[in-house]
Formats: sequence, structure tokens, C-alpha cells
Amino acid sequence: MKLTFILRQAARGYMASAKHKFQEPTLAVVTGASQGLGRSIAIELAAQLADGSVIATTARSKDGLDETAKMAHEERRNRNKAGEVEIRAVPSDLSKSEDISTTMQSCVKGCAPSQFSSAILIFNFATLGDITKRVCDFRDPDEIARYYHVNVSHLPVLTGQLLDWCKSGEGKMDAVVVNISSVSVSKPVVGMSLYSSGKAARDIMLKVLAAESPNVRVLNYAPGPLLGTRMAETFRTTPNKLHTTKSLYEEDTTRTRVPCKHSAERLLQLLRADKYTSGDHIDYFDIQNES
Repeated sequence: MKLTFILRQAARGYMASAKHKFQEPTLAVVTGASQGLGRSIAIELAAQLADGSVIATTARSKDGLDETAKMAHEERRNRNKAGEVEIRAVPSDLSKSEDISTTMQSCVKGCAPSQFSSAILIFNFATLGDITKRVCDFRDPDEIARYYHVNVSHLPVLTGQLLDWCKSGEGKMDAVVVNISSVSVSKPVVGMSLYSSGKAARDIMLKVLAAESPNVRVLNYAPGPLLGTRMAETFRTTPNKLHTTKSLYEEDTTRTRVPCKHSAERLLQLLRADKYTSGDHIDYFDIQNES
């Protein structure tokens, strides 16, 4: 019933409340925004945010981020949105501790909390790990430690830095933190032990954040099995004695492949309607199947 209500609110243009999200200037930070879902989220934000908003995109590839910005500005013009949003590229390698420490500073540089009514932090960046190995095939503890460092450690640090920045202003800002999660946190997939456990760690970390910080809106969003991403191509092409490819792409006929654009649109619907319980894990198909 809850998800049905969310979708109905979205379909009605989110008019249930006098002020829904994005009607006033917003600061948005999107990690992993140089391609795939992260790029689509940045583009959709640019198309919906109010004039005066700032979207900070992070990834290792500056060229990819520049292309994202170009596409985002074009999409905003195509939708005849009045005014401009600033889209800033913040090249950053979140596998490096020094970049984790400085990325948020670059994202908010020159901005004051008083400029915005809300701040949104979307954790899209993630890596797969070695999907050719079973749990009992790992022998190097440093390999496992590196994976969790790359995929988990930046989440609390960037979140804390953004929330500190929000509190530094004189006014009150709404804060939203989103983890791009996965169905694999609850559905075991052979060969995905690192990826699934990393995503599960992020999920529970944000659930704890929701419990500790009731004034922060928190969402774990599973975007569905995406089409056209580098990760999807790796799934499809990796020679794998564990049959990961088969389990993900041949045996599962119940979950239609999802274009990144569609999944990004659905995420923005959830955020604008703002009817979820903070800390919820919501899957793209949970909502679609209730429509």
C-alpha cells in the first residue's frame, strides 16, 4: 500500500503538499557520475532542480564528467526549464583516502548553505570485485580489505562532511542521503560475495544513520538490472566457471532490464514524493509492480 501511494502521488505531479522537493534551490552531489546510472541521475537532476541549484558530480574521469555536464545542460534546455543550474565536475578517486578527505570540500567550494533549501548526496559509485571467485576462493586478506575500503569507507566520511556543512549555515537545510543499493543484498548470487556484502554494509550503515539522525532523509534505492552499463557488460562477458552470467542474464526472466534513464526517473519520483520511511530499501520493481 505504501508504494502504491508513492506512485499515485508521483503521477498526480506531487501536488499533495504545498512544497515538494526541488521547488527551491538545491545542492546535489552525485558520485560515479561520469557514466551509466550516475550520469543519468545527474541529467535528471539538472532537468528538475530549481534555478540556482548546484550539481556537483564526482568520478575519476574528468572527460566523462564534462560529457555528463554537457548532456545535463542539453536535457534542461530540451525541457524548457527556466533559469540555469550549475553543474560542476569534481574529478576524484574514492579509492584514495586523500581524495575522500578533500572531495566534499571541492563539491561545496564557493557555496553557502544559505543559498539552498536542501542538500542531496547520492552514493552511486561502486566496484564489482572479482566475480570469478567463490567465498572460499579468496586467499589474500588485503584484496578483501581493499574492496571494502574502496566501496564503503567513503560513505560515512562524505556524509559527515556534507551534514557538517549543512549545519554551518544560519538557516535550516533539509538533507537527503541516498545509497544506490542492489537486490543482491537480500538475494545471494554466486560469485558476488564482495559486491553484495559491500552493498549490504552500505545499506545497514544508512539505516543506522536514519536512526541516529531523524532530521536526515535516508533512502537505499535498488535500481534494477541496468542496461548499457560497464558493470552489466562485465557480468555478460566475464568467463565464469561459477555461471554468474547465466544466473544473472539467462535464468532470471522476471526482472526486465532497465534503461538507466528510467531508473533515474524513478529515483527522482521517490525523492520528490518524499513519502518513504527514512532508511527504507526500495527496489525499482517494488514500485513498478504496484502500479
